[in-house]
Amino acid sequence: MNEDMLKIIGILVIVIFLIYLATKSIKLHLNVMEGLTMPSLYSTPDSNSDIAKFAETYKVATIKMQDTLLLSKYKSDYENLIVNMDDFVKLHIVTLVSTGKFDEATKFSSYIPVLESAMKTIDSTK
Repeated sequence: MNEDMLKIIGILVIVIFLIYLATKSIKLHLNVMEGLTMPSLYSTPDSNSDIAKFAETYKVATIKMQDTLLLSKYKSDYENLIVNMDDFVKLHIVTLVSTGKFDEATKFSSYIPVLESAMKTIDSTK
């Protein structure tokens, strides 16, 4: 009875693991297929005729981001997020410096210009 129960549990674990692998494989396959069908935002045009396609690709990507973020609707929420992140980063830098972790503090200080740029972008929305 005890051996039968262990066999059943073992088979269940293997089946669950195979289902997990199958779902990961499907997600990877879908990502690869999407990458093959959509031009990359980080590639460069091969010729002058491709420039118009690239411009359209960036325009479409920008519109999708605007639709996703809804900056004008949630402007104050995004501003609060960035202000709070800025405060956190600056205080974390002080903590790192006070414990002698200067390399980590230097890495964290690179976030400050990014947050400032994000705030400028949000401030420029209507």
